[in-house]
Amino acid sequence: MAKAFSGGVTPFGASLIKDEFATDESGKHSSTFGGNPKECYAALKTIEIIRENDYLEHAREQGSYLADAWEDLDKHDIVADVRGKGLMQAIEFTDVSVRDRVLERLYAEHDIWTMGCGHPEINPAIRFLLPVNLDRDTVKQVASGTIEAVSATNNRKN
Repeated sequence: MAKAFSGGVTPFGASLIKDEFATDESGKHSSTFGGNPKECYAALKTIEIIRENDYLEHAREQGSYLADAWEDLDKHDIVADVRGKGLMQAIEFTDVSVRDRVLERLYAEHDIWTMGCGHPEINPAIRFLLPVNLDRDTVKQVASGTIEAVSATNNRKN
């Protein structure tokens, strides 16, 4: 797993690996952009801002609201699964064409811009990777717009 840390300033990331794959040999795990002071400063500032604003707890709270709002989505025939953690959520659909119709509704009717993910024939889904500083009103708009798009698509399956 890797995650960006420079707040979009420059390429900089951190990787996590299991202990069994870690090594004490310096340079064994190298990086293309490693050691640049500008990226290191941006990463430290990003972490500082996340901590100062308690964005992790904020993401948990907003994500919990979203998950609660979407609790009944899997009762629709077209929805296979709803899952996620914090503000990283996904809705899996029974068919890729259904997923694509929901995406079109999200864009056109609700101004929600996200993208499909998963294998089209195995687990077509829509992913929601929402910013950690998202306010509750916007989370409510994403929740309600998504419910409306899924419901409208479910009601017009043909």
